[in-house]
Amino acid sequence: MMTEKQAHSKSDDMLNATTKALNEQYNRAYKKAKDFLAVELSKVDLLGKNANERLIELKKYDRFDKIVSGIADIFIEAGKATSKSVKSLAADVYQLNYDWQAKQFGLNKEVNKTDSKKAYDEVNVFDLLALEALTDRSSLEREIKSKIAAAVIAKQGIRPIISAVKNVADKSLVSGVATATGATTLTENKGRFDVMEIMGKRGHKIKKVWRAVHDNKTREAHRKASGQVQDFDKPFIVGGEKLMYPQDKSLGASVWNTINCRCRMAVIEYK
Repeated sequence: MMTEKQAHSKSDDMLNATTKALNEQYNRAYKKAKDFLAVELSKVDLLGKNANERLIELKKYDRFDKIVSGIADIFIEAGKATSKSVKSLAADVYQLNYDWQAKQFGLNKEVNKTDSKKAYDEVNVFDLLALEALTDRSSLEREIKSKIAAAVIAKQGIRPIISAVKNVADKSLVSGVATATGATTLTENKGRFDVMEIMGKRGHKIKKVWRAVHDNKTREAHRKASGQVQDFDKPFIVGGEKLMYPQDKSLGASVWNTINCRCRMAVIEYK
């Protein structure tokens, strides 16, 4: 049977696999955008012109709008795939930790077919705004247009334009990975917490422990909270704010206290 540390490690393995897939996905999207740009920019003469003339040349025959729209299409496709991957990751991590915690209490046969299925279906309640931004056409087109225009004004040639598009791809990748990381922390802890609630309602005495990652990325408030013990139905006090588990926002915890959090919650049953 897996230990708590092994369950956490397996959750991290799932995140690492998804992160690798997202990197490959956006590398493919960038290559596709680069090939598209090469074709479209071959029709544009940007050499030997001043900044204003280069921009005018790019805008001829609606070329600029077509380029922006074409690149946006490519990144929206990547964004949709990212959203699907992150949602799948969240569901899988939730399922792993919910079922693992249930087994610790001997509930696997009883719970998996009922409570686990219901909770699994509701896993996508975590913050989806970042994923929606990856497929928001108006935002993407605005950023792509701004980056390309700045590159055209600053320097001659197509290389600065390609670099500008790479910057947009990299930004989307960073956002996708950050969302995947947050979803993993949230659903790992929520899966365990939901089992704890079931046990508590059945009369079991349950406590929970906050466990921080002790490295130079861990914020001081979370480092100080490490080892804090609370009853299952009482919040942790972290940086002066209330959280039922790491990444929990239900009690009004601020973004600074939840974003990029890698802490986890361990569960203790006592008599």
